[in-house]
Amino acid sequence: MEKQGPVTQDFEPIPIDEPVHRIRKVFTYVFCSPEDVMKKRAVLERLNAQLPECIETMFADKLLEGIQNSGGILPYDYMVDNYGFNHTITRNDPVPTYAEVMDHIKLAGQEARRSRVASDLMEISGDLGKVSDDEIRERIRETSSKLTVHTDFKPQPTGKEIYEQRREQSIGMLTGISETIDRMIFGLEKGTLLTVLGFVGSFKTMTCLNIMYNNVVGTGHNMAFFTLEVPRDLLIFQLLSRHSYHPKWREKGFGNVPTNDIRKGQLTPEQEDFIFNMVEPDLLNNPEHGKFYIFEENDVDGYDKVHFEQKLASFPVKIDGLIIDYIQLFEYLPHEPSVARLKCPTDYYVRQISELAKDCNGHRINLIVAAQSNRDGYRRAVEQEGMFDLLALSDSHELERSSYYVLSCYADEARRNDNQMITALLKNRGGPISDSTVTVPAHPEFSMVGHDLQEYVGNSPDLSHMMFSVEP
Repeated sequence: MEKQGPVTQDFEPIPIDEPVHRIRKVFTYVFCSPEDVMKKRAVLERLNAQLPECIETMFADKLLEGIQNSGGILPYDYMVDNYGFNHTITRNDPVPTYAEVMDHIKLAGQEARRSRVASDLMEISGDLGKVSDDEIRERIRETSSKLTVHTDFKPQPTGKEIYEQRREQSIGMLTGISETIDRMIFGLEKGTLLTVLGFVGSFKTMTCLNIMYNNVVGTGHNMAFFTLEVPRDLLIFQLLSRHSYHPKWREKGFGNVPTNDIRKGQLTPEQEDFIFNMVEPDLLNNPEHGKFYIFEENDVDGYDKVHFEQKLASFPVKIDGLIIDYIQLFEYLPHEPSVARLKCPTDYYVRQISELAKDCNGHRINLIVAAQSNRDGYRRAVEQEGMFDLLALSDSHELERSSYYVLSCYADEARRNDNQMITALLKNRGGPISDSTVTVPAHPEFSMVGHDLQEYVGNSPDLSHMMFSVEP
């Protein structure tokens, strides 16, 4: 086979029903479209599944191997030089869309299936008179069944079935930050992205930490927290301080323990006994609680969907939700060359983690990310008494587009001094949004923000139904 690389001259038009045209469409998309490795991987996997015997899928096999090893698409010239390829990719050929490519692959798969059926029928016709009529009929039935495009089709559930399932199970997690906002959301939908928006010093991290705490302790979910800003050790101390604020300790006459006292190693003997012999064992081992895991940049080999899936799969329990603090810091991580060339790497990572929410090791999870407002957005929030707008996320269009919910956090000096934070639900694809801000308690001394989840859920039968019912 003669090896040939990309060319730039015009080529003779090829009829659209020619297989070579479809294959060229596939590989033009792979090599010439903007970087989106996960979609390209899906294309190549579908090509392998539909056309397992053609030479082009052997070429796709090598590309998939390259994705696995390098995390990106290997250059066309490299593939030609090392593996050979008999179709020229032209740089002036219009790049097809993802949907067009998948349609081409589907059509090619159907034609390949029909071709195999025709071959089988020819073989059967050659055996007429040599085998029994019953065997001929059975072989014809087997051959005809191969014409079915979807052999694993499952009926779509009815609205009644979905409703009855939801009525008996949890809709999703609660934020625990505000009863008003939790009633608007009424449970975070699985497979969705919640963005926690705020400027510097507005309690973004503390809000995310409290969302994790509330769902581990209050609703029994298993959570993971990927931190790029606050060290893991400090987050653990903050969780201990936060759990010391739980109402049950107050009922027993124990006091709250400040985070800084734990961090500085300045606990009294009584506080040490309280924190490490009562608070921490209860936080970690109470059978009504979920589990939580905190990991850092060096704990993962990469920052795309595949590597996060691998990390979450390494934990001893199924993870229900992942929190990332905060998303714009991905831009400063070591990138693959293909990602480093992008104008906005944050958008790439948002797409990756959005796919992770929809399918993480075979199930949907809740994804919660902290995001820093741009300066113009913060300036408008100051002018509007703490009410942000979605333009505060305009530096990353993908983040605003992919978010199912956007929750804002605002705290100026006066409110911090009064132990308060202002919040609002700016986006909610499944229901209403805030028309005004909500003021909630914020006690950074004890790493606590929001109203007490246990108290307001305990007084609300409709919310308490969700509180102790975790989705399987």
